[in-house]
Amino acid sequence: MVKELNLSLYVCVKHINNYRYAIYFPSFYKSEETNVLVDIFIENTKLVDVKTNSSKNIIYFSAKKVVSFLDFLYEKKCLDNSKLSYKDSFSLFEQMYLCVNELQEKGYSFTGLDINNLIVVDDSVFLCLDVEHLVPLNENGDIRCIQSFSLSSQKLYSPEILNIKKLPCLVSSKCIYYSIGLLIFYCLFGYEGWMMGDEECSARGDEECSARGDEECSARGDKECSANGTQLTTEQIESELQKIESTKLYWIILSCLKMNPEERKIT
Repeated sequence: MVKELNLSLYVCVKHINNYRYAIYFPSFYKSEETNVLVDIFIENTKLVDVKTNSSKNIIYFSAKKVVSFLDFLYEKKCLDNSKLSYKDSFSLFEQMYLCVNELQEKGYSFTGLDINNLIVVDDSVFLCLDVEHLVPLNENGDIRCIQSFSLSSQKLYSPEILNIKKLPCLVSSKCIYYSIGLLIFYCLFGYEGWMMGDEECSARGDEECSARGDEECSARGDKECSANGTQLTTEQIESELQKIESTKLYWIILSCLKMNPEERKIT
């Protein structure tokens, strides 16, 4: 049972007393976006006895246990390969989809996902508190990016987000579908990079590239050889997905990981 869980950008989860918890959002950063996220949590999650303050930067709720997503993986005894059961993975997908769908209906979305900003309540409620990647949509439903994003072992981005060359620029709001697809893919089939820092991932990537030789690594591309996990080849995706062929998650992941954003669907 967590006493205090500090997430990125000043977001914090605290155990107040007995079974009462609170999520604190920064009042001085992205307050408009945060208010929308808080409304969604109050209206559409499985949180018990949920309330908020007048400023909508604190959520109070009741629970027996609140842990980070990585601690959830530890407790599920899947640290070595970070695999979750199909049931848990599907529940995670459903709740992520609901959150993103509600956000987009209200004119907001995520540019990517940082798994350090996911928490799990009572082993069944998944909450994305990723304020860092929460942005408004323009009048056409696109995202106006004013910053670039780097490949990271614990941040999940779509190819078009990672390939931004000039700022500001517009990207499809469906970039988040790719991030969700990656999240569920790694939950089902494993990804040890979540348990390592970027430094260790980069070191491993350098070793792999040295073993293969500059020519092969150059042909495959630096991002793929970085070995920090947020880039997948078509062959990797298809090979792993054969293990769950014809299931709902098979078709969902296949659609989410399309290279062309306009071909992605999440229904």
